[in-house]
Amino acid sequence: MTTLMLVEWVLKIYICLLRLYLQSSARELIANEILWRVGNGAHINIWDDPWLLGRGKSRVSVQKIVPNWTSVNQLIEHETSTWNKELIHTIVDGAIAARIFSIPPTGSNSEDLLVWKFEGSGEYTVKSGYRVVATKHLQYTTYTSTNVNEYNDFYKTLWALHIPEQIKIHIWRLCNNFLPHFCNLAQRTLSVDIFCPLCKAASEDSNHLMWSCGTEVIKINFDAAFQSLVRLAITAAIARDSKGEIIGAETYLFANVVDAFLAEARACERALIFAGSMGFRRLIVEGDSLTIIKSIKKKENDKSIIRLIIHYINILETQFDKVTYRFVPCMANEVAHMLALEGWRSQRFGVWVNGVPDAVEARAMKDRLD
Repeated sequence: MTTLMLVEWVLKIYICLLRLYLQSSARELIANEILWRVGNGAHINIWDDPWLLGRGKSRVSVQKIVPNWTSVNQLIEHETSTWNKELIHTIVDGAIAARIFSIPPTGSNSEDLLVWKFEGSGEYTVKSGYRVVATKHLQYTTYTSTNVNEYNDFYKTLWALHIPEQIKIHIWRLCNNFLPHFCNLAQRTLSVDIFCPLCKAASEDSNHLMWSCGTEVIKINFDAAFQSLVRLAITAAIARDSKGEIIGAETYLFANVVDAFLAEARACERALIFAGSMGFRRLIVEGDSLTIIKSIKKKENDKSIIRLIIHYINILETQFDKVTYRFVPCMANEVAHMLALEGWRSQRFGVWVNGVPDAVEARAMKDRLD
């Protein structure tokens, strides 16, 4: 039996066993891990529906519900497609308000959508569902639990399967985290390097080997257009897949911005917030401000004006499997710059759900050809 056939057998049998013993978990998972993607906000209840991004509960956690405000559309200034920050701060605490502000409103013409938050497309798939179930299972449970009946039933089913013994043993080792992957070897001081030798983008553990290795890396370019006279900044983030195709874009308006340096930092911050809302897991983030890129990579406290923004960017990183930052010259970042200017020209702020302007698309195509 070839190595490839062995891997295919292990994957198929492991999924079958998960399906047998984790069906109830999968049903609960689907119910717990869907949320509303905010469009015009008319169909989303502020207090009862799951609609908050980021880690933690997706529902607003408050001790007192304010009955005068019930739907999310009441929190949006629809003329500018921005949040009514003053109102939001009066009805929820600062932590919840920050999570709300991280959601880019898409305008009054966009419908609210129920989405699966583990896929950028928002669509639930069996593969994605079982990947999440398996991840939670491997991270939080083992079959040496106190539930003896569950433990015995699992292995009775496993040993009774008419498959090669080496596959049964491999599944047993997988479920008990006994595989000799780099993370386990490092714990036993048998290996120094813990990064996966195949993708070289994440730590090699059981979850990565089974589900994550090969996850597509998304490139996000960010930039900002700064208007010094009115102290406004329009940030842009544009996401492209491995083929260079645009798969998402956002522009965002910041007021009371003191200089272009601060605007660039805000643009990087919005790029990560946008990537999180799209469900991306592995990122290459490119910008044309060398100082910003260096500051983020240092991960140290300093006395610069952007220190709080950099700190928040470092916190945002934790929701992704991998984030790599790259400095690029202005010409290589032209697509993000053009989108920021177009956002200012058209006064359009939020997610570009119907695609980017033709000029931006043409520039992206030129990048692909180059």
